[in-house]
Amino acid sequence: MKAKSAETLVEAVRRSVSTQPDRIAIDDRSAGGDPATAVLTYRQLWDLSSVLAHRLVAAGVRLDEPVALALDGRRRWLPLAMLGVLRAGGCYLPLNPRDPGRRLRSMLRAAGVRHLVTQASPVSWWERLGADTVEIHRIAGEAAAATGERPPQGALPEVPPDALAYVLFTSGSTGEPKGVEISHRAAMHHMRWFLKQFSVSSSDAVLQRTNLTFDASVWEVWVPWVAGGRLVPARPEASRDPVALMQQVAAREITLLQAVPSFWSAILESGHLPRGRALRALFSGGEALPWSLARGLADASGARVHNLYGPTEATIDATHFALADSEAESDGELLDDGVGEEGWVPIGRAIDGVWAHPVDQQLQPVTAGVEGELLLAGPTLARGYRGQPRATALSFRPWAPSADGFTSADGPAAVGSATGLRAYRTGDRCLLGDDDLLRYQGRIDQQLKVRGVRVEAGEIEAAAHLHPAVSRCAALALEEGNGISRLVLFYESPEGVDPAPGQVAAALRQRLPERSRPDRLQPLTALPRLSSGKIDRRALATTGWGSSVTPARSSGPPEGEAERALAAVWCAVLGLDRVGRLEDFMDLGGHSVLVLRLQARIAKRFGVELPVRVLMSQRRLAQMALVVEEAMLDAVTAAT
Repeated sequence: MKAKSAETLVEAVRRSVSTQPDRIAIDDRSAGGDPATAVLTYRQLWDLSSVLAHRLVAAGVRLDEPVALALDGRRRWLPLAMLGVLRAGGCYLPLNPRDPGRRLRSMLRAAGVRHLVTQASPVSWWERLGADTVEIHRIAGEAAAATGERPPQGALPEVPPDALAYVLFTSGSTGEPKGVEISHRAAMHHMRWFLKQFSVSSSDAVLQRTNLTFDASVWEVWVPWVAGGRLVPARPEASRDPVALMQQVAAREITLLQAVPSFWSAILESGHLPRGRALRALFSGGEALPWSLARGLADASGARVHNLYGPTEATIDATHFALADSEAESDGELLDDGVGEEGWVPIGRAIDGVWAHPVDQQLQPVTAGVEGELLLAGPTLARGYRGQPRATALSFRPWAPSADGFTSADGPAAVGSATGLRAYRTGDRCLLGDDDLLRYQGRIDQQLKVRGVRVEAGEIEAAAHLHPAVSRCAALALEEGNGISRLVLFYESPEGVDPAPGQVAAALRQRLPERSRPDRLQPLTALPRLSSGKIDRRALATTGWGSSVTPARSSGPPEGEAERALAAVWCAVLGLDRVGRLEDFMDLGGHSVLVLRLQARIAKRFGVELPVRVLMSQRRLAQMALVVEEAMLDAVTAAT
């Protein structure tokens, strides 16, 4: 395979540019758009990235230096900026512009960022960051493409394979996020495996829909470019709307598509998953995949369904399991082995070159059928946590091959030790079956998985403790069924202090990224405790948690047929007995995945498909009922 000789992401893209300069690299076409201005060829991609790369080099960007990317949306300039940063010798650090300013400032300080790339006004970012120590670079983007700006001449720095490619921040157990450093060598190892495993070629098209702050976005961007295929940025309205997303999948002939199980569930429920089209492979990751959902996706689409597992510290994916097209195929134990339709799909076997095995507390492999902490080793491991040697030493341990696969060294780990071989402690409990398939069993610590996102309970609790209404608290992810979890914060208040859940929620919005904000806040008179005095989290999981994030407004019952019918849909989606006509869907515990489920239920009950943006802008029951009635009337008018 051509990609095998590429040691860096830059070299891999350079090869695609040299072999097929006029093929489409970024396809940003939409209905009614001008194809001439909505696509970039590989030659144009290379030339435009040169403009940014030379600008960054002139500004003093050094090898391995993180360059922050703060670009709204998922349009063509996002991946273009990533390539420009790598060609300058730096590594990209994506930011979510919607995150609280104080979190963004914390990440920039922790990573030592001196340069930030954006398409917005530099002044707006200087004001938001509250510091002038970061140099803001406004990317030319479409303007450069339209004017045919000639790329600067002159050599750019050679990028060695062990240089950093990107830094991604994950939730931190102490309340401070940790920056995971991934090298070109690690990233390219994953790309080579992915291209080989799934036979990716220049004829494939990948929809880039994952936020760049999550590592699943990495393969969405680089796999198509390494293979010489098309990268299709998801339209903003399609990123969270299953109906709009599937329309784009069909229109742009997407062949490879990934999502977390909760979003796949919403797509399946929408009934718009295309069958018999270009789509050939569906990828699920981030949370446990129910067998029933996996089979439903396979039946509805006719595509092969793959379950992927891997922490950010192991470069995207560490294990893989493919559902068979038939029982005759031999990709492991293909049936659910008697666990029934409510069981979970295995996370499978380690990818090429990676060692994955459950271990005991002494970090020695356990036998088949015994639970242990999953340990990973191999060339895909991160360099460590940026600027945090102690955290790196605790998670990355010395490793050496032995007859049984693993030998643990005594003493603390040292990155760059004599052997250079390390293993990563995932904190995930796994079981290796007699069929040699790994099965996820949960966490051994307080880390949570909510809608496919890794969240540290400690980060949420540390932020909550800063509010005077919170004396003790505990964050839990509670299962709602169908693979969906709800993030709930239970807390006590000091004696005589108003619990003020609305004020606590507002304070958390200022401190936590969207993915870490609780769906519900549940004040309690006293949190259950163990004999040691610690919070009894297991007991909390059975505690009633019916309160919403903010107190319900004074609201009368639904009025009229449409409101009453819609109220029934709300109750079914939210798991409530009743709702008032002035209630806000999100205040009652709604979240992004439940909005998708609401969209599908409204389509089935009323026969109209409302965009997610409409549901999010008309969130009170009475308002939404009016929108539903108007849509139904428009549908009748159009039919006559």
